[in-house]
Amino acid sequence: METPSAPEPTLVQFARGVIARLTIWSTLRIAVQEGWGGSNGIEKRTFLASEIVDSFEQQTPVPDDIYIEEMLLQVMADEFETIVEDGSAESVAKDIVKLWEETKAGNTALVTKFEDLAEKTKGKKANAQEQVASDDEDDEDDWEDDDGMPEDESDGEEVPQLIDTSRPRREREEPVVDEDGFTLSPTVTDLILDHVCGKDGSKEEFQDLSACSLVCKYLNALVCPRLFERIQVNDEWGFGMATKALRRLTALHELMEASPALATFVRSFTIITHLVGYPDYHGHDWILQNAHIPLILPKLTGLKSFSFQNLTGTVVWKYLSPGMSKAFQDLCLNASITHLDFSNIRGMPVSWIAKCENLSHLRLKYVSEDGGVPDIYQSCDEVTSCPVTSLDILNATSAMQAFSRCTSFSNLKKFKTALHQDGDVTAAQLVLSNAEYSVEELEISSIIRSWGPLAPTLELHTLKSLHTIKINSVLFIIDSHSLPDAISTVLELSSSSPSQSVETIHLCFEWGGTRSVTDGPLALYLHSGWSKLDEIIKDGYPELKKLILEFEDENWNADGDDNKDGDEGEKGDQGDKERAKEHLRNVLPGVASSKSITLQLVITPIMARYEL
Repeated sequence: METPSAPEPTLVQFARGVIARLTIWSTLRIAVQEGWGGSNGIEKRTFLASEIVDSFEQQTPVPDDIYIEEMLLQVMADEFETIVEDGSAESVAKDIVKLWEETKAGNTALVTKFEDLAEKTKGKKANAQEQVASDDEDDEDDWEDDDGMPEDESDGEEVPQLIDTSRPRREREEPVVDEDGFTLSPTVTDLILDHVCGKDGSKEEFQDLSACSLVCKYLNALVCPRLFERIQVNDEWGFGMATKALRRLTALHELMEASPALATFVRSFTIITHLVGYPDYHGHDWILQNAHIPLILPKLTGLKSFSFQNLTGTVVWKYLSPGMSKAFQDLCLNASITHLDFSNIRGMPVSWIAKCENLSHLRLKYVSEDGGVPDIYQSCDEVTSCPVTSLDILNATSAMQAFSRCTSFSNLKKFKTALHQDGDVTAAQLVLSNAEYSVEELEISSIIRSWGPLAPTLELHTLKSLHTIKINSVLFIIDSHSLPDAISTVLELSSSSPSQSVETIHLCFEWGGTRSVTDGPLALYLHSGWSKLDEIIKDGYPELKKLILEFEDENWNADGDDNKDGDEGEKGDQGDKERAKEHLRNVLPGVASSKSITLQLVITPIMARYEL
């Protein structure tokens, strides 16, 4: 059995950066230092780091900062009995996502920065203030004392503490567990009790504050605000499911009317429907004419992510009630919104999206804009640049045309698109026309036979900051013999205008057949036609550092247990792997012999990675 390969160097760098970033997180340092998670606080911190690294390695798409922030908050509550309300978890989450992006690109400067800062914290007590911000400044002055002296030159002065340790403290109470087995987290009142109830505190003060603490704990358990951080309305499949979803929306609205503070805890609101039949079918009124959603959405002042997805048909916007249409468009007035996701919606006004001042992630799949619906925020005169940094679109040409009339994607860093029809090429051109200095990652999925129109429109050499290109060939619609020409058409640049920024090219091919790797993808897709890719990379991508070829083979067996080919000394797929690697060297001799380029073969679904 083959020995498992070592983790990729970039993953190791990312793990080191995560550990260092958690080490300098003041809130977590205090929790470990004060033993809030018990005597094994350091082990719990390491466990948290491993969970974060695993989530980035295993999940597709990779987690965003909202997901990581919620993971941090949940672990702090569960493992350290601490409710973090100072906003520091958001900063840490953004740093971790940035670590992933930079280490994947081969940049380890941020890892080094955090490790240097972590080294400075050794042997020092944690300060109560979180110091690291999620920006590009490499300023270590933030880690100095108030008098301007570095921590290691402060003449032994102690770091200010959250609690006055010179006063006697009551012993820390064991975690309170309710009758259902839930651990009740410490409240702010616990910290007040620790701070004021020393030898100078009167018995009456202690009793009053203890009573207050008890009330806070049980109210916390009763309300369970974290249950409301992610809300999903899903009609699912089956008879009566829409009725159940409507009842749940009604109950949610009544609960928020009774306890308005609950609305402030909501961070994500998702509507998933399975609307089938005619667009004006009255059975859809439970969602299209819903009376509760227009009343709920304005209350969600802390909402970060909103998603409206129809998975089986198309929602026609004009059939939404005026209240629903206005509630969706009024999301642009919510300054906390950072993520929007819409799919399968016809005739959707989009001008309001350009007015979301802090929007960073936008996903539009099968969304059209026909101008036939009242657009509350149609005037975009004051909007010059959309703040979106990550854009994912498919079949959204008219929506992109509407955007281009009032704004541009000049802040865009990551662009993902699928080419389903000619209009998708037009949409991609509109997006990239004003993003030539910002786009860093480009991912294209092909669902069309001819890639020819791409060459004159995308013009990759004009994207001055582009460092990663990923091309997915979906379902092998392009036949094997024309595939090298198609890929070459996309990547080919004039030798007089090479790309000076691209460092990674990732070509990914799905396979729908049942043949093995020898008579399947690699036999068909690594023939001599690929040799032209060698010249294209040499002339057009002088800064390339990694070329990844990823193939899917349903019968791939990384262990090589079956001797299908009967080769002496080699077993089954193990022999296939060696032949595939040898074939790569033959058809791409320039890349294979280059000392500056790593040629990597990936075979899925088992994801056996082999570096040459």
